[in-house]
Parts: sequence; C-alpha cells; structure tokens
Amino acid sequence: MSSIFFLILIFIIALLVALFQYFHKSNRNNLHVFLALLRFFTIFSVLLLLVNPEIEKKTVFTEKPNLVVALDNTESVTHLQQDIPENEFLETIQSDPSLNDHFHV
Repeated sequence: MSSIFFLILIFIIALLVALFQYFHKSNRNNLHVFLALLRFFTIFSVLLLLVNPEIEKKTVFTEKPNLVVALDNTESVTHLQQDIPENEFLETIQSDPSLNDHFHV
C-alpha cells in the first residue's frame, strides 16, 4: 500500500483518539482544546514513526556531452601544409564560449 494511504489513516486515528479522550464529555474549555491538539500531534507523530514512510528524492542534473573532433594526423597533411588550419580550427573550437557551454571540448 502507498504511504499516502497510511498517512491519511494515521491522521484519522490520531484525530479520533484525541477527540474521544477530551470531548466525549460536555466539558469544552480552552485547556481541553489545547490538550487535545497536543494529544493529536503526539499520537500522530508516534504512529508516523511506526509506519516509517519512505520519501523518494530525485536529483536531476544535466551532463554535457563530449564533442569529439577527428583530425587527420598523417604525413600527407604536413606535406601539403594543411596542419596549420587544423590547429587554428582546434583552438577556435576550444575557445568558443557557446560550444563550451553545451559540450565538453
């Protein structure tokens, strides 16, 4: 059964016990109302500890995905002198703030 059902049941039981113990007679003064409230909270707390409801907490966080860049590292790139634009491209990607906000670079 769910914890909410037990909480409602405990609330009703504690309320009925407190009302019965203090108001089954016709004496109703401010002291009896205060004592009935104290009795209600005490019974409710004890029964709540006996039921031991489980509270689930979900934590959600966003993890940035990795940005994978494939660069050609063969000798043909250096032979054709294309390694300088690759290095500049890599530095541009690593220094771009909008990419760093969305990805692990």
